[in-house]
Amino acid sequence: VWTGRRVADYSRKQGAVVHYCLQKRTRTDYNGPDGVKGAFREKETGTGGKRMKTIHLLSDEQLVVQWLSQYGPLPIELVRTWLSYKPQNIQDKILKNLLIHGFIYQVAENILTIDPTTVIPNEDIVRAGWVLSRLDGIDPHAHYPARFPAQIHFLSHQFGVDIMVIHPGSEHLVYLLESSEQLKYIFVIEDIAQLPLAVPDDVPYMIAYAPTPSHITFYTRRDSTDVLCPPTASSRL
Repeated sequence: VWTGRRVADYSRKQGAVVHYCLQKRTRTDYNGPDGVKGAFREKETGTGGKRMKTIHLLSDEQLVVQWLSQYGPLPIELVRTWLSYKPQNIQDKILKNLLIHGFIYQVAENILTIDPTTVIPNEDIVRAGWVLSRLDGIDPHAHYPARFPAQIHFLSHQFGVDIMVIHPGSEHLVYLLESSEQLKYIFVIEDIAQLPLAVPDDVPYMIAYAPTPSHITFYTRRDSTDVLCPPTASSRL
């Protein structure tokens, strides 16, 4: 079991990255609050007469820190949605523990960040994140920032998928995308008038019409604009 002692926080353009000094320790089995693994455990260690406190972050806490490190500040509602594989009371404890120990900060009541000087979320990343949350069977450990001009990359059915937000007037950015049998795309639009998109024939894709986080409609390449994909949209990629 590795325990981490945070030694530095620093900002990057897209957010902040938390660095840990890792120390190999003897494994100790324990359960967190209510018997759920994934809580902090603090230990005091002595070195040369000095006592230091180490904090052990388990997988769910690490995951939240990873998301905020990768994507920058995010709305707390989106983070909770990505944590929806856990009951709400466990989500509360995960976030509360991270906040108490200073690994993350909550600003403007509804924004989570690991850098209190970086508090404005990237709107395109947030919109792509809400689309990601509507897909089934996505491993919470298996999505990452995508290469420009896309926002989020994830793994599904043994191939990669890029989620790209397309604003009116920026449709030409589609031609910067890589064409590959192992890579597919979800194009996110906010205005239905953007359809149909001019997409090269060799680029496999589906469309997510997302005017708001709570209203997201998926269309396949061959669908007309009045055909709604089922909630299990990831199976149609």
